[in-house]
Amino acid sequence: MNHETDTDLQTWLANLNLAHLTESFIAAGWQGEKLLELTREELADLGVPRDCRGAVMLAIEALPTLPDRQAPNYAPALSEAAVDRCRALGRQPPVPWVDAVADTWPGPIAHEYQRLRQLLEQGQIVAAIFQLKDLAEVLVKFPALVMARDLIEYGDAEAARAARRGAVCSAACCPLATGLTLSLANNSSRRCRACTRPKPGDCCCPNLGRSLRQ
Repeated sequence: MNHETDTDLQTWLANLNLAHLTESFIAAGWQGEKLLELTREELADLGVPRDCRGAVMLAIEALPTLPDRQAPNYAPALSEAAVDRCRALGRQPPVPWVDAVADTWPGPIAHEYQRLRQLLEQGQIVAAIFQLKDLAEVLVKFPALVMARDLIEYGDAEAARAARRGAVCSAACCPLATGLTLSLANNSSRRCRACTRPKPGDCCCPNLGRSLRQ
């Protein structure tokens, strides 16, 4: 494994579109074999954007199995044809992008949706895979928390307690556990559909529970 010199490290980071962080890596002593010890938390401290950390971790895992002279080139190992297909998927997907999602949907969902589109158009395949996971998670978590809010505010005592307990359990996980949040969403959906207390205009999304169950 190489990367002992500043130039080697800079080349490796450049292949990951992170050349601007070379000095940060050097100052913190992250070179050579020490790269294999990096964690996502340490990447965050070094200034690596969240949507790039997955690609960096994959590149790090590949370093021991590649010859020294090839290790810095792991990131662009994907063929140009694959990158072109990724870009085409972002620009002209089989099912057109829904502009209304980015323009009018709640901010957390709109952001993740638009970011996925950007990464695909840029040909960043690995980052797009992780972004797709983030989008799927927020599509579950956001409505789950909205329904929990409605139950806490307008549900009966039992429904409010259950929603509060589920929200606390989900929030206690870092990052939020999708399984726990999905359970919260299912339970909240069932209780929201059975709730008769709120007036039509009281709930944030009165039909959300029915839509999610469908």
